[in-house]
Amino acid sequence: MNNQKIGIIGHSRGGGVSLSTASELRLVDAVAVWASISKFDRYNINQKALWQKEGFSEVLNSRTNQMMRLSLDLLEDIEKNKYDKLNI
Repeated sequence: MNNQKIGIIGHSRGGGVSLSTASELRLVDAVAVWASISKFDRYNINQKALWQKEGFSEVLNSRTNQMMRLSLDLLEDIEKNKYDKLNI
């Protein structure tokens, strides 16, 4: 069988990345998301200010109890691309 269809799947933030990627790459035929974020720019002004001051932000993964560190690069990417590439 010669199946040339492409599908992608993403969970949580990866769901948002999957949706954004599929909208840019016309070769993606299907997208499935699970518990996806609805927007990338979901941090309030106080959270962003602390993130910039500290150089990172930490988010607790409630499933694993692992503290996940988000780099300042992510915030800068969100701010730069929130109206186009990262607009779900």
